[in-house]
Amino acid sequence: MDYDDFDFTDNRQLSEVSNAINKSDREFLILSLKNHLQLPLPDDNIKKLLALKERSDLFNAIKSLNNQIDAAEHQWTPPEPENLPLITKEGPPSHDWLIENWLPRNELTVFSGMGGTGKSHIMLNLACALACGCPEAFLDAQGAPNPDRAECTMFASWEDSHGSAQRRTKKIEDTFGAWFDSENVTSNVIYRDMKPQGQIWIPATESGHISNRGMMSKEGHELLADCTSQKVSTLILDSIAAVFGQDLNSAAHVRPFLNYLSAWANEKEITVLLIGHPNKTGTGGVSGSVDWHNGVRSRWELEVKDTDEKDSNPYYALIHAKANDAPQMPDIPLKRHTNGIYEKTTGIDHDQQIKKAQKAYQEYKQHWENWEPYSQEDTTDEQEVENPYVAAFNL
Repeated sequence: MDYDDFDFTDNRQLSEVSNAINKSDREFLILSLKNHLQLPLPDDNIKKLLALKERSDLFNAIKSLNNQIDAAEHQWTPPEPENLPLITKEGPPSHDWLIENWLPRNELTVFSGMGGTGKSHIMLNLACALACGCPEAFLDAQGAPNPDRAECTMFASWEDSHGSAQRRTKKIEDTFGAWFDSENVTSNVIYRDMKPQGQIWIPATESGHISNRGMMSKEGHELLADCTSQKVSTLILDSIAAVFGQDLNSAAHVRPFLNYLSAWANEKEITVLLIGHPNKTGTGGVSGSVDWHNGVRSRWELEVKDTDEKDSNPYYALIHAKANDAPQMPDIPLKRHTNGIYEKTTGIDHDQQIKKAQKAYQEYKQHWENWEPYSQEDTTDEQEVENPYVAAFNL
């Protein structure tokens, strides 16, 4: 490299040189380790321990350089900041939506709710509806497919197995047969079981201490790169706790992660949905730092809502918790089948549907409280149970 024209004040150029030096150092250490392993261990115990310690140090040094080189080569490099005009001849761009006023396109949205309430079900519903070109109808059994608007979604799960996702998809097909198209879902929903990969946002140094700055892991960068290469328009990450490898309560850790995902979503024109658990009260923002709310422009919540102070008739609702670029939309009351699938209960007879949704919730809760899985002949995981409340759901 010609260092006469090298700008030592440019961190990007320095990073390139640093990575080249790391590769050279790694080759030297690998050669040293190979030579060391070919030598017999000394008979003297002290000398043997020293030789083993030296080999261990070489192994660890090579592993450290491997991680540094992998991280450098897989890093997505954000664009350089530039001066941007606030007023142009063309005027401001119109806001683009996946779901009007609810889900902004090419932005990061956080979706929170109590564990087990069905957030993953709802997001899989959305992925299937996007695949069929009807995202607005993802909770509406009366929707219709629109193949011309079909888009591809990557659903990366650290929570559920492939088999579980397949069973859920079959339930979605049974419930939303009016718009569900199996060919489009097969072609346009990419499911990734990410549990073996571990957390993809990790401390940036080898010590692993949570006080260190964070970075995307090699596996995380490969996931993001696959989204662009496969022309994905939406990425769903399930869930925050499984993705985020730093302190959930630290704004200094949370905000860089959210900023990174937001910048990547904007540049690559990919909508990102991040599923999380609520705070300790069970309502409101995501568990951990307030930046899980403040650091995003769009946020949804799934809650059990109460219709009166006595808490006599709760029902599920999808809540528009935050929208910086749209009016805050009213809650969407939901009914939940005993198979875990949600439908919205809006319509002309809205009040009557609310009452039926409340009744369906109580029956759903009672059904699972009294259900004894091992009393059935089939004790497989998530077995199908006949829904005794079909009449209550035919609104």
